[in-house]
Amino acid sequence: MTLALSLAALMFAAAGCLSKPSFDCAVAPGPDQTEPGIGSQGGVPLGSADCGDQSLVGLGFTLTRENMPNQRTTITATLRCAPVSYRGRSETGATKNVRVPGGSEQNVDGPFFGDCPDGQVVIGLAAHIVGQGGVFNSIAVKCAALDPMGRPIGNVTEISVTATGSEPAEVSANCTADGVLHGLEATGGNQLDRIALRCTHPSCKP
Repeated sequence: MTLALSLAALMFAAAGCLSKPSFDCAVAPGPDQTEPGIGSQGGVPLGSADCGDQSLVGLGFTLTRENMPNQRTTITATLRCAPVSYRGRSETGATKNVRVPGGSEQNVDGPFFGDCPDGQVVIGLAAHIVGQGGVFNSIAVKCAALDPMGRPIGNVTEISVTATGSEPAEVSANCTADGVLHGLEATGGNQLDRIALRCTHPSCKP
C-alpha cells in the first residue's frame, strides 16, 4: 500500500469514528498490563479484580478502625465501575462497585470513595507510606478526561479520599501513556500490603 493510500485510510477511519453521533469509550477486552503499584513487597498474593467491559471511574478503601501505629491503614480496595460515553462530551453512566480481595482485618471503617468528575476515568493514585512496613493511607485518586478516540487527555485531576487520612502523599503510581486504570491486583495478609495497577488502553467502540 502506498503512503498516500495509507494516510487516506487512516483519515477515513478517524473521520468515521468522529462522525458518529455517539460512541462508547470502553476498555478493550483481553488481559490487562500490570504496572508498578503502591506499598511493600510483603504479604501473599490475594487476587485481583477489574471493571470488565466498563471504565474505572473511582476507588474506595476501608481502613483500620484503630490506630496502627498512630495512623489508620488500608485493608481493602473497591473499584467503582461505569460505562463512559461521548456525546459531544464524555459522560459517566450508572456505577457499580467491585471489591478487590484484601486484608483479613475485620475491625474496619469504610469504604471511603474518591470519584472522578463526570466523564473522567482513573489513571493512577498516590498515597502516604506508614512507618517502615510499607502499608499506606492518605490516598488520592488521579483522573483524566478522554478525547473522542477514547484516550486520556488534558490535565490530571487529583481527588483526595479525605477519610483515608491527611498525611502528604509520598508515593504515586500511574498507567503509562494512553493507558487508564482498569483494575487492581492485591498483596497482603492482615492488612493490604500492596496494590499493583492493572492498566489498559480504552478505544472508540462502535
